Amino acid sequence: MHPGAIPSRLERRTNVSNLSLANFSPATPFNHADYLVLGQQEALPPPGNMGMSIRERGEEGVYVETIGADGHAKAAGVLKGDRILAINDLPVQSYTDLKYALLDRLPGDYVRLLLLRQADKPEEHSLTVHLQLVD
Repeated sequence: MHPGAIPSRLERRTNVSNLSLANFSPATPFNHADYLVLGQQEALPPPGNMGMSIRERGEEGVYVETIGADGHAKAAGVLKGDRILAINDLPVQSYTDLKYALLDRLPGDYVRLLLLRQADKPEEHSLTVHLQLVD
């Protein structure tokens, strides 16, 4: 373990022994762990797509920018200009929040969107959208 690493500093300050584990990658020069974890490279499943693009508007939140002609968002009733307030009850204030809410979702999953629709009178809509494969 590298002597300046956090585990070493913690051990010096608390007198509690420790070990460090690291994933091994031949492309990196890292060799300061007590144990290296070797595993097979795995491909990630393709991400889900609701058939819409979004835009973050700073403090205003995340809005639907475009709707795909044949996407699941359109079929669910999502409209351009809708503000995404939450996905599966997780509040969405930024693009990062949106990505986090969809992190473990796979194509074929359903997600519940809470939207604020800006029409004559703003009102909230709860819609369920089916995720489809990204092309």
